[in-house]
Amino acid sequence: MPEAVEASDLQEVHGRAQRRWPIVGWPLEAYAAHVGEERPPHLEDLYLGGAGGHRVAGSWAAISQELREPLAARLRKQPCGDSSPEDLVSESIATLLAEDPTSELQVEGRRPAKLIRYRGRTTLVNYFLVVAKRLAIGGHRKTRREQREPEQFDPAASTDAPSEDLDRREGAERLFAAVQGAYAALTARQRFLLAMIYGRGLGKSEAGALVSLPPWGVSRELERIHDGMRVALEGVLPEGWTMPSREAWIAAWRRCWSDELDGDMDTDSGPGSEVRS
Repeated sequence: MPEAVEASDLQEVHGRAQRRWPIVGWPLEAYAAHVGEERPPHLEDLYLGGAGGHRVAGSWAAISQELREPLAARLRKQPCGDSSPEDLVSESIATLLAEDPTSELQVEGRRPAKLIRYRGRTTLVNYFLVVAKRLAIGGHRKTRREQREPEQFDPAASTDAPSEDLDRREGAERLFAAVQGAYAALTARQRFLLAMIYGRGLGKSEAGALVSLPPWGVSRELERIHDGMRVALEGVLPEGWTMPSREAWIAAWRRCWSDELDGDMDTDSGPGSEVRS
């Protein structure tokens, strides 16, 4: 059973952590309350992970800077399924940044991030590695399912008009495929920024800090994304929106976001389930 934390020891760890990650301003009192009575072996990592869980300013930028390279290096030595190590790093950050549905609302009206479940029983990079591996497995299984049963959009099923013009239905099918293709052509960083800004509601500066981009760099990247999507869809966008084309756009966009937002797997590693190294 972990030892009780001595106040002086905790203060020393807090000081080291603040010197190591100066952009994270988490008060000692809040850190001590998060640690509680037990003394896990990785108290310094628990400072950074706990700050990220509570969404302390600067914490996710520090997490990204601290973990991206070592986590990608670990993943390069292991099977990653259909995903690249860099994609899995971004996806693991996005997953653990998502709201934890089991936590109560904080003062600002948001729930803590899922990283709040990290308790310092393993290193922080190991914790992210477990999440990345689960994402790789989940992504591989999903790809296999799609190869067996390719998802198709049926515009006829989305309208009550059985006599809908055939050209419009075919146009809706092309639009559905084009939206998916344009989204898939984005870089991992571009998809990550879309997920963070439009899906998680982060500001440009906060999202940019996670990928080492200044706010103006994020704005420029978003412009590239929008321009690329517009060019990709120029040949298939109908002159006027019809019910099939509208439904095709919505269905395709939801499909694109399913991995980023709707497919959050349970990353809780509750008591005792953190991987030990």
